[in-house]
Amino acid sequence: MKLSDKYLRLIQLAIYRVGFGALVFLLGLFPCLIIAQEREPELHIQVISLRSGEPVLSKIVKIPPAEGEELRYTDNQGELFLPIATCSDGIRIEARPISSGYQYQSKSCTNGTSMLIRVKDISVVANLRDNFEEAITANDFATAAFVANELYGTRLRSGEEVFDEVLIYKYAALALGLEGVNGFVFDSMQGKNVMSPSLLDKVSDFQDERGITRTGQLNYRTFKELSGKTSAELQYSQYGRGQS
Repeated sequence: MKLSDKYLRLIQLAIYRVGFGALVFLLGLFPCLIIAQEREPELHIQVISLRSGEPVLSKIVKIPPAEGEELRYTDNQGELFLPIATCSDGIRIEARPISSGYQYQSKSCTNGTSMLIRVKDISVVANLRDNFEEAITANDFATAAFVANELYGTRLRSGEEVFDEVLIYKYAALALGLEGVNGFVFDSMQGKNVMSPSLLDKVSDFQDERGITRTGQLNYRTFKELSGKTSAELQYSQYGRGQS
């Protein structure tokens, strides 16, 4: 055998072995690819500070809690991945920061695959509560409703709710001229108080007047137009002093 023929055979053998090894690798990887494709979609939860936007290490809890369900924690980036089925209709996901400098914050489940929870620090919550009292004293019911909405869903570290949702409806009704109307009714199907039809109509009419998409819901733009204030002003400034 010529020397060149010998080297040619060696090269062919090397190619054969590399090709065979690659085939074996791909065959071993194939089941993993199938499993990956069949994996249930995940819910991406991220918890950040409302003030700074920095990640906040938190314990994640479902409300109402499922019996025997293990509590999960976010990583140092404030992130956690859970099965998408974790977040179903009627469930709220609550972030309970490990640091005592933040309040608990919850958010209703949606059909999406991601959830951003902004937790309020102690100073923000305290300022909002002070602004609520100041607004009531000044008969500024629009601002009172807006502040109540900002505080709704926030919970003390003891688990106690900071504000009842009905306060949003109560003061929104007063702000829109519904004297003697609570602004809410009990919905037996949902098992909770919801916006009354009369308040929903008033909100819808107000939205029409201000060029806001008519939804009948007390969303951010509606509160901003109604009160003449922004969320940042209410969170970080004293009542009546504007944004600091």
